[in-house]
Amino acid sequence: MTDPHAHTPDQQTNDLYRLIVDAAPTGLLLTNREGLIILLNQQVEQMFGYRREELVGQSVELLMPPRFSPEHARHRQTLNQAPSARAMGVGRDLYGRRKDGSEFPIEIGLNPVTLPSGTHYLASMIDITARKQGEQDLHQSRADLERRVRERTAELVTINTALREGEERYRLLADATFDGIAIHNQGIIVEANPGLERMFGYAPGELIGTALLNLVADECREKVVAAMQAGEQPPYESVGRRKDGSTFSEEVIVKPYRYKGHDMHLVAIRDITERKRAEKALQSAYQQLSFHIENTPLAVIEWTADMRLQRWSPQAEKIFGWRSEEVEGKYSHEWRFVFTDDTEALHGVIDRLMKGRERQNVYRGRQYTKAGGVVHCVWHNSVLTDERGAVVSIMSLIQDLSGQVRLEQQFHHAQKMDAIGRLAGGIAHDFNNLLTVINGYSDLALANRNIPPRVQNGLQQILNAGHRAASLTHQLLAFSRQQVMQPQVLNINSVVVNMEKLLRRLIGENIKLICRLDEKIGRIKADPGQIEQIVMNLAVNARDAMPNGGQLIIETQHVELDDAFLSTQAPTLSPGPYVLLAIEDTGIGMDDVTLMRIFEPFFTTKGPGKGTGLGLATVHGIVQQSNGLITVSSQLGQGTRFQIYFPRVTAAIQPVAKTGSPQAAVKGTETVLLVEDEPIVRAFARQVLTDHGYAVLEAATAEEGLFLSNGYDNTIHLLLSDVVLPTGGGPLLAKHLRNQRSSIKVLLMSGYIDRGFSIADNLADTTPFIQKPFTQEVLLQKIRTVLDTPETNSDTAQQLSWLT
Repeated sequence: MTDPHAHTPDQQTNDLYRLIVDAAPTGLLLTNREGLIILLNQQVEQMFGYRREELVGQSVELLMPPRFSPEHARHRQTLNQAPSARAMGVGRDLYGRRKDGSEFPIEIGLNPVTLPSGTHYLASMIDITARKQGEQDLHQSRADLERRVRERTAELVTINTALREGEERYRLLADATFDGIAIHNQGIIVEANPGLERMFGYAPGELIGTALLNLVADECREKVVAAMQAGEQPPYESVGRRKDGSTFSEEVIVKPYRYKGHDMHLVAIRDITERKRAEKALQSAYQQLSFHIENTPLAVIEWTADMRLQRWSPQAEKIFGWRSEEVEGKYSHEWRFVFTDDTEALHGVIDRLMKGRERQNVYRGRQYTKAGGVVHCVWHNSVLTDERGAVVSIMSLIQDLSGQVRLEQQFHHAQKMDAIGRLAGGIAHDFNNLLTVINGYSDLALANRNIPPRVQNGLQQILNAGHRAASLTHQLLAFSRQQVMQPQVLNINSVVVNMEKLLRRLIGENIKLICRLDEKIGRIKADPGQIEQIVMNLAVNARDAMPNGGQLIIETQHVELDDAFLSTQAPTLSPGPYVLLAIEDTGIGMDDVTLMRIFEPFFTTKGPGKGTGLGLATVHGIVQQSNGLITVSSQLGQGTRFQIYFPRVTAAIQPVAKTGSPQAAVKGTETVLLVEDEPIVRAFARQVLTDHGYAVLEAATAEEGLFLSNGYDNTIHLLLSDVVLPTGGGPLLAKHLRNQRSSIKVLLMSGYIDRGFSIADNLADTTPFIQKPFTQEVLLQKIRTVLDTPETNSDTAQQLSWLT
């Protein structure tokens, strides 16, 4: 069985470390940044007369005379701002205070230590009472000697005896110190303490008579020679060389010294290898911390308790624009940083931290940039306190949420537009069916020459209004992305060139049209009629924005869109080559409020009766349905620029199909299977067909149409079907009928395509199709064209490939 009292390897290691620390000949004391004692060894207990449990958690100022407390507080603050290894008590008087109130001289070495909980300080302390006493005795002896030489030459023997006694006392002290001490006469060692012999690996007495430079590494000899020639020197660093040739870092102090009646020099040497190792580790840690601060996507800033900025990271410079030297040391109100409307909320966050109600909190708000822009940010704030719990500083990690906020706004706007679009599409669908009937029967009635002129005029007005209504529904469908597109591979420059004459007449003589078309522009796949509608709508808007004249600039370019751009504009699009169509004017421009709403349906800045508010909504819908992207930039008084990006394709440009002559025969004797779920539309189509000689089989659903076909033994020449049907839809019905009747031809019709109806997204470019609302002339002409066009197997496969 396992002994429950047995120590684990980690416990044994910890116990070993504790034994080693307690066995150290010097006092070791670990404090945090606020000066609270974390741990100590037995030497500290013996040195100050306290038990360990009496000191842990107490301020280190308990161990020093009260007169040193103000200086110590300033020293700790300076050290916290720039942690570094420091030697204290060298060349100056420093005292410790025991539990009984007595004081004693002390020497302290201080090193920052980085632990998981933060920066701490390890103090190495030595009671130098004996050494101080020895130095004082030595100085007193020398003073006595000099006085007696002057005053009592007769007492020379007595003085020499006292001097020898002083030297002996110094030797005893020098032998006891952990530093190496040597006395040299013009570079030759005449005395060396055991500490020096141990430090450099020599036997007792072996150094006497040797050159001091033997203890110096070659690369430091010139510096040491210069120090020897200069006399007394402040502490400096060098590299010592041991007897075995190994080297180590050392700190050297040189002082003139009168020894045995001669002017010599005393050299004190301390091995600082561990200190240098700690400094290197600290420097490495600092470099790593600096690297992370400089490369983190979060801005790191720190405020003092009175809200004065004392740290401003490189990422803060990148996000907000101010350089660190422009803002560090300033109070928050000294530069325009906090967004005006958020001032009160931010003050509440700070107040809760400062009053200790919260040690951490999160604040989401807005900040100004140096350029005057606004950045959406989330702040993660933490407070740093002293040993009394008072706030010393506030550390803030700031994340730039501007991109996320922009995407959220785009998403909410897209949701709103989608809801409006679905509503508009549904209305347009029903309205197109009604307009098919209204316009169709009006057209039929006008064909009757026996109707009185007054009635004819009324019918013509009804038909004209129907055509205007059809144009309006067409815009609604474009906005809602539910119109049936007939895309083809084209060169967008050709579309612009073909429209130039029309555009010049449209915009008027006081506006100059400038076309900057890239001759090497790539090809796109789009509905050329819809591209013309985009250019026309934007040109009309530009004209209205330049009542006093100006310039309309149409530009095409080849561009590459990367992830960085698309992630903020259109995350669903893929990076790669795009064709840019830019339309720019020099008109009155728009403010930010208007820019936020320009693509909303029925939003217009024009006066009553001067616009439907569907122009830009239509453009936006066409671009999205064409898998493109549209952006706009504008400023009041500086014009507006629309940029439309279409994916570039590599396919060849498709020839434009030639349409039949309007005077071609429209009558026929063929059999047509008519499938339409709207009764009034079906009745109109049936009348048109029967009036012109066609035999008609009619059905309301795809299921009925298939049933009629199965029960009809003669030839069915043409399927005329709505795309969207209650059961299956026209494309699926066409597929089944082609399997039964290979020679049947197909003509589809629709007023809109529901975005949920995925087959519509795959309509082949050559698929026969007629758009609702249509007149009898258009319907008859289209049917005649389909029936009279010879069809090969490959043509059939191409036309109906989308059915599978």
